[in-house]
Amino acid sequence: NSRIINTGSSLHKSGRPEFDFKHPWKYSAMKAYSTSKLMITMFSYSLAERFSGTGISVSVVEPGFVATNLGRNSGSGLLSASFRLMRPFQISANEAAKTPVYLASSADSLEINGKCFSRMKPVQTSQISHDKKKQDELWLQTSEALGLPNDV
Repeated sequence: NSRIINTGSSLHKSGRPEFDFKHPWKYSAMKAYSTSKLMITMFSYSLAERFSGTGISVSVVEPGFVATNLGRNSGSGLLSASFRLMRPFQISANEAAKTPVYLASSADSLEINGKCFSRMKPVQTSQISHDKKKQDELWLQTSEALGLPNDV
């Protein structure tokens, strides 16, 4: 049995499933981050369905607000300062690692497929992350961008 564990974020809920990357748009670090986390969640659900019954499970982990250096070099003094002010409310990297380690190594987690977890518990993700049509569109766009067949 194999396990694929992707790192998501609850911020995926503010992401938008935008697939047109050829046209410039006003860049926003938070928009890019939340959209990337939405896409990894959608991709994970699609992959879980494609691998269903093969012995390969796919999960998403939302580690939470972890005490890292994220935002320290954001270029925005305000964003950098806000991360420092929020430090007391962040969880440690060791605490954040518990869920992915459990999903990767526990015999109990062998049957878990196509679920999202945070702090050792399954969590509900956004309605759009479960949209099969959008998942298929993401799969097709990604396959085409990478020059891969889309029938994996």
